[in-house]
Amino acid sequence: MKRSSIWVLAAAILFFAPPLLASHKSWVLKHGGSDCVFETPQINSFFGGDGGDIYLFNHSDFARTAVCPISASGRWGSSGTNSFAVARWAEAKRAWVHVYNGHPTQALTCQAVARLRVRLAPGGELYYGTARSITGEGNHTIELISGPDAANPPWDNWGGTLETNESARLRSLDIECRLPATGDNYSYIRGYGVATCQSLAGCRDENLTFETVGPEVSIQGNGASCSASGTGVYRGADGLFVNADGPRAIICPIVPPSDDSHEHGPGYFKRLRVYYGGEPGSSTCVDNGTCPRCYLVWERLSDAVVQSSLPFVWNAGNYLEMPLTANGSSTPLTMPVWSTAAISCVVPNGQTIRGYTAWASQALISGGQ
Repeated sequence: MKRSSIWVLAAAILFFAPPLLASHKSWVLKHGGSDCVFETPQINSFFGGDGGDIYLFNHSDFARTAVCPISASGRWGSSGTNSFAVARWAEAKRAWVHVYNGHPTQALTCQAVARLRVRLAPGGELYYGTARSITGEGNHTIELISGPDAANPPWDNWGGTLETNESARLRSLDIECRLPATGDNYSYIRGYGVATCQSLAGCRDENLTFETVGPEVSIQGNGASCSASGTGVYRGADGLFVNADGPRAIICPIVPPSDDSHEHGPGYFKRLRVYYGGEPGSSTCVDNGTCPRCYLVWERLSDAVVQSSLPFVWNAGNYLEMPLTANGSSTPLTMPVWSTAAISCVVPNGQTIRGYTAWASQALISGGQ
């Protein structure tokens, strides 16, 4: 066959072939600050517990260390018609923590820690990345890898023993942060995430060709993963139960599916339902306070403004559902790129938050390296 004919045939195959979703980019795994916990939880007589908010606050007059786990289960194992094995490693192109530093002089410091199977021990061992810090009051993003902010060096790796061993089998991945003592304001973690490479080390966003909305995916959570501000709240197999002298503010963090290669927006949640147990509800129970009053709450990444949906509506199936008109239109609630998202509820005494379910949009990328 002539060379020109070969080129024509190759061009025809590329032209008529469906777009392929490259398997060598990254999964973007995002979490809100309410997913973090302090190493030593405490109850403050004025503020109640550490939970119950979309952020994790340090209300104390001393520094505290928080642990923020990465849920690696959101990584899908195929793109379009091209299947590929999940690379279970700590290779990443970016990792970040959105924080607020309330102290005028003390630093807020974060670092990654992973349990890796470097040797034959099945449980693995802990390996630490280099600690990164910021100073000065206000909102900051601590870039653990590939900081685009000119105020931070352009770190291109984890550093420390984690970078040396990042290709080993990953058992767990967490981000640990030291929040300074209360200064002029409280310090808190707003949100965090990591973009782990799907197939090749050093994955990048170069030469992306287009973005599309992929299939909707189902997400769900147990009420036992929610947190409360105040005492008289108990967790168990049935969820989170309130046995107190009044209602309690509850936060249930949402762990969305991974984004393809970078943070996408706008996305949406729909059919977002909160299941509860306790007194039978009615069409007026949300307004009169005899069943939970819930909202979807998120922080917009671009300016750190907190926004929320309209109140969820009671359903005879003994659940509360976010209305389709939650954003003032007949479409599902469209959200911008966010730094944290969670379900916020005020739960009456004697009632249980059993869990939540939702459908979420999934965005996909074609091309790139």
